[in-house]
Amino acid sequence: MAVGVSPATASNRTYRSTSKPGWGVAADVPPAASGNRRAPLQDSPLLDELGLRARFATSPVAHLATVRPDGGPHVVPIVFALAGQTIYTAVDHKPKRTQQLQRLANLRHDPRCSVLVDHYDDDWTALWWVRADGSAVVVDRPPAGHPGVVALVGRQHHYGSRRPEGPLVAITVERWTGWSSAARPSGLRSTT
Repeated sequence: MAVGVSPATASNRTYRSTSKPGWGVAADVPPAASGNRRAPLQDSPLLDELGLRARFATSPVAHLATVRPDGGPHVVPIVFALAGQTIYTAVDHKPKRTQQLQRLANLRHDPRCSVLVDHYDDDWTALWWVRADGSAVVVDRPPAGHPGVVALVGRQHHYGSRRPEGPLVAITVERWTGWSSAARPSGLRSTT
């Protein structure tokens, strides 16, 4: 362990996975005596892209971060469905002033976005988060059979009696990133 790093800090890990072939999972470690800031990429059966996606899929809500046309940040809570490497969210029937939401204007101007899910617990050894970075497309009038609408109806019981009728956002995930305070975060539920 590096000098000046507490055991609690040394056990914290950050994980990164991309869709590029040959890339594994990176774990941030304390600076080595040689001055290297990061250890080489390491494969981990617990924290690969599949593990990050599984953690992500367990969350009932996420936060969508976009960039306003003036460059300012914009973050909103969303319900979502994950299908393959695509995250879907839609403008639904919940009360809103308009169907032309700021998030849609932002994504039409700059399709880059991030979606964050996290697990909080008073026991800080159970904390974790996963972020999906990608590029979005807004589908103004998706047909009822669109894969995104079907995925949302299958995941969100609120849509069982009334499908989302507003614009659909389809985010193609280009990179998964996550962090856990423990190697096996509690709060992770099976998605099956």
